[in-house]
Amino acid sequence: LLRAISLPSVHAQRDLPFLWLVYIDTTLSDIDVAELVALLGADPRFALVRLGVDSGAKEAYYHYNKPVGMQLQHVGIQLRPRNASDSAQLLYISTRLDADDGLPVGAIAYLHREIGTLAR
Repeated sequence: LLRAISLPSVHAQRDLPFLWLVYIDTTLSDIDVAELVALLGADPRFALVRLGVDSGAKEAYYHYNKPVGMQLQHVGIQLRPRNASDSAQLLYISTRLDADDGLPVGAIAYLHREIGTLAR
């Protein structure tokens, strides 16, 4: 489902920059991890997040329900405003996309527009 539905729909989002955190745990076989790495390729819009040895659904739920800034810190990304006056404009948009879900073309741009309107 990831290969057939989710990944193509995320690849189709070309309007605005984004980062998709793809969470996996140790229950995913090495063969499946290798295939996932190949599917994601070198696309900088994807970050593979490997959860710990004792991880499972409960730990995954814990991680992807953290505030977005904390999720990004977990993968070594610190987002900061370009300057002090931008700090009020800094917004994080987060959504959960399961392996059997897809995004309509233009969904990221739509979210940016709508949330930008609400934030004004």
